[in-house]
Amino acid sequence: MLIDPSFDADRPWLRFPIDQFYVTPDVAVVSIERRGYIGSDHFPMAATIRLDARLAADLNTSPPPISDEERELIAASVGRTRQMLGQKSP
Repeated sequence: MLIDPSFDADRPWLRFPIDQFYVTPDVAVVSIERRGYIGSDHFPMAATIRLDARLAADLNTSPPPISDEERELIAASVGRTRQMLGQKSP
């Protein structure tokens, strides 16, 4: 049981993509994967990286921008989860 409420990784309908991997522009992300559920509110992440700026320029891409519609859906989902957990909106 979590001490502080968080997003529930055990229930797929409550999951929210909070597990991320950040690198600087000169680090190439060769592979990245989310591992299986381990009983935490976070999933284990595994990444293979190379310290190669030229390879990084070829492999690393920025995600596409989030549309206004998607932002609204995310905000609504976060609001419902907060309400379910008994938290007040900021």
